[in-house]
Amino acid sequence: MTTAFLAIAGPDLPDDLSSTLARNLPFEPGRTAHRRFDWGLAFAATNSEHLVDLLRIDDGGDSGANRLSAFDGWALDRRDGKSIDASTLNSDRPAEKLTDLWRRCDGEWCALVADDSGLSAISSPIGTHHLYVSHHGSSKTTIVASRARLIWAARAKLGLPNRRDDAVLTRLLSLGYPFATYDTAVEDIRLLPSTSLLTVDISRGNKPTEHPLERLYYLPDENKKPDWDKLTAVIERNLSWLSHVQKPGRAALTGGKDSRLVMAALEGSPFADRVDYYYLRAPREHADAIAAAAVADAAGLNFKRLDRPPPDNLSDALKIHIGATEGLLNAWDLKYETHDEPFLGIHGLLGGIYRRRKIVDADDPTEVARRFLPSKLNWTGILNDSALEAQRADIAGWFGQLFDLGLSPSAAADAWHLTWRLPRWMGQAKLHDGLAGIHFNPLYSLQLIHAFHNLARADQRDQRLHFELMARFAPELAALPFANANWSAQMIARSTRPDLRSTGKPVEHAKNLVGTGWQRPALRRDWDDHRQRITAIAQKLSHYVDTTRLAMALDVAEAHLVTCSRRRQATTALRAPLLTARFISHPKAYLQELFGLLTIAALDDELRDLG
Repeated sequence: MTTAFLAIAGPDLPDDLSSTLARNLPFEPGRTAHRRFDWGLAFAATNSEHLVDLLRIDDGGDSGANRLSAFDGWALDRRDGKSIDASTLNSDRPAEKLTDLWRRCDGEWCALVADDSGLSAISSPIGTHHLYVSHHGSSKTTIVASRARLIWAARAKLGLPNRRDDAVLTRLLSLGYPFATYDTAVEDIRLLPSTSLLTVDISRGNKPTEHPLERLYYLPDENKKPDWDKLTAVIERNLSWLSHVQKPGRAALTGGKDSRLVMAALEGSPFADRVDYYYLRAPREHADAIAAAAVADAAGLNFKRLDRPPPDNLSDALKIHIGATEGLLNAWDLKYETHDEPFLGIHGLLGGIYRRRKIVDADDPTEVARRFLPSKLNWTGILNDSALEAQRADIAGWFGQLFDLGLSPSAAADAWHLTWRLPRWMGQAKLHDGLAGIHFNPLYSLQLIHAFHNLARADQRDQRLHFELMARFAPELAALPFANANWSAQMIARSTRPDLRSTGKPVEHAKNLVGTGWQRPALRRDWDDHRQRITAIAQKLSHYVDTTRLAMALDVAEAHLVTCSRRRQATTALRAPLLTARFISHPKAYLQELFGLLTIAALDDELRDLG
């Protein structure tokens, strides 16, 4: 993200609040703006030089306006291809303007407008640029921010409590994500739904109001046949946004179809020379690394494989853990970590929108919820039965609501993916948010999403959208093998390019990759301290955690991670045979739950330090 903002609506705000909270904005003071209103304060800051002039403050003049506008992300107007920025938001009717902006724009973005009448905030339909909302009714205070930590700091300064939301956090230990909820790690702070406009009106006592706009999931209409040439033009139009960003680009290339489609689109575009190099973070033996290197070699690309440095301490290991699990959960907002580096990251990650989710053929919501949950649910068994049953009941209730709307179980699964997983995954990580200034996903488009949902089920499953578009941009790249996958022969036969065949077998891992290399040494180092921290936070979560079961799980981990004595391991296996077998067969799932508790402990420390 390139801009961060914070607005506080409340009576009798302290005079020194502006200077205190401005220091919590994650960018340098010279790129920070703020404005005081009768109802409160609004702040905005940017880490990108070319956006500084887009933090608009109207000081009055002939119009008498008193307004702060902030825009974060990238967007193109579907009507004329123009880029959208904060200057677009300078309107006499900002709330109505934001609604219009939401309906006509493609891209990943969020925006805020604050003026004398109140404030409005909105994010793009997929919701990958997050907005957090906190309302404390007794003080009639509402806080809106693009980063959770800004709200934590504001609440602490105002004397409002920052308490853990244990019901949400313990889902990190079972589901790995807060299924079907906009709640966050802190009570009374939630995500604004991606399909809503938020307004705060001083005439209503600063109480926030959400205005639903649209839903992203649809019942398919297979009579609407896609115009593949027009959809190709959509991606070309998205790439034209690069002309507005004066930064060199770095494109992520894996062995999959999403990044390959981005690369194919870039190859023939006017912006190909803007991409400095293609990169990948994966072990050399990983199928992604092997396939990506082959593609780069065939295309004559400057390709680098980036190695993540091993963590030196538990704090660094926790950051890696949180980054790795953000595909499933982020109750802990890491967006305060920022650096201003001069490049644009180009990614295919939002190609994950065009995937069919797990299909459950059942009509009963409870049965759908049971089958839909991960097979490694509560792998160590440390959550108690009542906590698990409450989570299952919540999920069943959510599926039941969708069934009442007429969605099938498979359509409901897709709705979950679009409504919950993608916004949590992409929005929270935002791929090292702030580290490279801007991250750009050219595969995101409402037009592409609608076209995908109107494809026949088999075409959705076989990724025909990717095939058809890639075949138009760079058919030679579509023909090269992918990591652990290839095009379906049946899909190719019914496509517009039945002559295009894959040139080889799917690329496989060169060796078995366990994926816990950084977790083990991080836990071994100062294990006694880590165990003490895990035990202490579990006591605070005793309503949810079975502490006896946790002690056994820690014994198994200690025997295999720290002591590494065959006699100790054998003795532990006799006392806890199932846990030992699970640790040996799936150490990554096992260790993730322990790291989950350490993450909650770190969050607990941070909230306590706020005062």
